[in-house]
Amino acid sequence: MRIFIGSKEVAGIFTFLYFGFKELGIDVSIFFPEQHVYKYQDVKKSWMERVLSQLHRFLYQKRKIKIVRVVGYSIYEFIKFWVHLIYFPYVLIKYDVFIFSSGTTFFWGYDLPIFRFFGKKVIAVFTGSDTRPVYINPYLHGTSIGILTQKARLQKKKIQKLEKYGVICINNPPTAIFHSKPYIKWLNIGIPVKRNFSPTTPKEKNKTLEILHSPSNSGIKGSKHILNSMAKIESKYKNDPSKNIKFTLLQGVPNSEVVNYIQRSDFMIDQLFSDTPMAVFAAEAAFFGKPSIVAGTYAKDIHHHYGTKDIPPSLYITPDKIDEAIEKMIEDDAYRIQLSEATQKFVHEKWSPKEVAKKYLRIINNDIPKNWWSDPNNDLLDVYPIGEDELVYVVVKKIIDKYGLPALQISDKPHLEKIILERVKKFT
Repeated sequence: MRIFIGSKEVAGIFTFLYFGFKELGIDVSIFFPEQHVYKYQDVKKSWMERVLSQLHRFLYQKRKIKIVRVVGYSIYEFIKFWVHLIYFPYVLIKYDVFIFSSGTTFFWGYDLPIFRFFGKKVIAVFTGSDTRPVYINPYLHGTSIGILTQKARLQKKKIQKLEKYGVICINNPPTAIFHSKPYIKWLNIGIPVKRNFSPTTPKEKNKTLEILHSPSNSGIKGSKHILNSMAKIESKYKNDPSKNIKFTLLQGVPNSEVVNYIQRSDFMIDQLFSDTPMAVFAAEAAFFGKPSIVAGTYAKDIHHHYGTKDIPPSLYITPDKIDEAIEKMIEDDAYRIQLSEATQKFVHEKWSPKEVAKKYLRIINNDIPKNWWSDPNNDLLDVYPIGEDELVYVVVKKIIDKYGLPALQISDKPHLEKIILERVKKFT
């Protein structure tokens, strides 16, 4: 069996999946021509990937002026299309299984009938923003209702195409709103986590309690609210000699530097609007035995979709509990230490690259436990915005007012439409 992984890296997830397959002795190749902006651990690239990587960097990443970036990216995509056209027959013959990040194939899904005709197994792995409805994530996609409506239609169309051609989809229930057929739940598979330890100076006991927040996007992560909470908490403990607190905001640095800071810190504040209790940053911290506070409205519903043993340990709370959670981590040393141990044990035992790769092999071999599956027509309880309700539902209202309720692309889920209309009424 030969496995192909492509075509875009997301926070190191697919590189470490590749390493997991390698540990199992599987013949696997990876094709990621574009270097990740935060420089996650990489594998040796083929000459074709190196050429495309340099072109991507020269034509797009290094350009500062928007119009130049747009033109440069278009030129790069044109060149990549022809490279794919030459490369495609070779990979089609060589590989039996294709794992595509975000379900992005070589030719925007038009190659799916070819994969099916030749009996290839295709797995699409979604990681959040790729299928989360764009109109509930304005910090990433903006607030132009025309653009949001078009993007939502394309998201829905992409999922429909993948489902039409029998692609196995892996997604998380809060971001699976556009699915109409059963998919495999993300946390049942996990994030392959492995990081290199860096030399750090051992901390003395009873010294500074170091807290780290390292957002990749400050709007999406709710950083302004986290900073406000920390300002209040630092003021509260300012004159308490038993609680010496140091809070670090770290942004725009390579992943290797983030890892260094993680190892020096006592706990993380990940984000305020998360629809998973452990995304990549919290998983990285867990690898080093560092617990995280993660907030999101999905915290109230997660046990509907996952058993306790499948939920990675973090202090996962609804956004209104963020101050209380931070104080708990500061005040309750025993709890923080217990969570540190539990979170490290979980990722080392269940989310190591090798263990995650084993779960993919079960999928490939059609040995999929029933509890891994979720039916989007029956299992979705709510909508979980990435941003403040007052911002998100104003945008949603504008879309409905101009283009109608069907523009949200969830006419097949009337109970979610009803929830959204109730929220629009409440927050606008």
